[in-house]
Amino acid sequence: FVQIMLYSEETAAAYCMPRIDYVLYPYYVKDLKDKTITPERALEIIEALWIKLAEILYVYSGGAAKFCAGYVPFHGVTLGGCDENYQDSNNELSFMGLQATIDLQMHAPSVNVRVNKETKEDFLFKLCELIECGTGQPAIMFDETAFEMLKKQGIPEKEVWNYCIAGCITPQIAGKQTQWNEGGRYAYPIAIDLAMNNGYSRMVGRQIGPKTG
Repeated sequence: FVQIMLYSEETAAAYCMPRIDYVLYPYYVKDLKDKTITPERALEIIEALWIKLAEILYVYSGGAAKFCAGYVPFHGVTLGGCDENYQDSNNELSFMGLQATIDLQMHAPSVNVRVNKETKEDFLFKLCELIECGTGQPAIMFDETAFEMLKKQGIPEKEVWNYCIAGCITPQIAGKQTQWNEGGRYAYPIAIDLAMNNGYSRMVGRQIGPKTG
């Protein structure tokens, strides 16, 4: 419901859901103990959530709808990773998230899977099963690399374990950090400006490039 309302309020891209397998697992264990859910029912609920996410579309004007036809909001979901002791945190819901993506083979949600040196082999095999579907899912994120990226941004080491993926490929701490740096951006007019003015930018008003003559 919250995810739907976010897109109802604003036409934006890549509102992502953090580590739902890790966050929801204690509730799943309790429901199993109370016999109010079964693994089969849990998988069905996850698949229903995946379908609901895939149904969400942008609200466009007529002209914008024609221009952006087929462009989707790219809901990101992070699965896998580690716990606060940097041990493998994959659980039944992690596997169900992969299975739901295998079963449905839809464009959404964009599934981001965290792996690290502690990731168990059975989860990696399940990951390969999803890759074998050929749908472009999932994106694979390497924890050790993401940890270093986050620490360079000033995130304390005691918090980096709990990152999720925002936007396309950006690791960040949900609720504590916001950024969007999924790739390099080149301003070609500035490149021409620098080349024509010996590294001096008339747009910026100072020397920002090498003196090329």
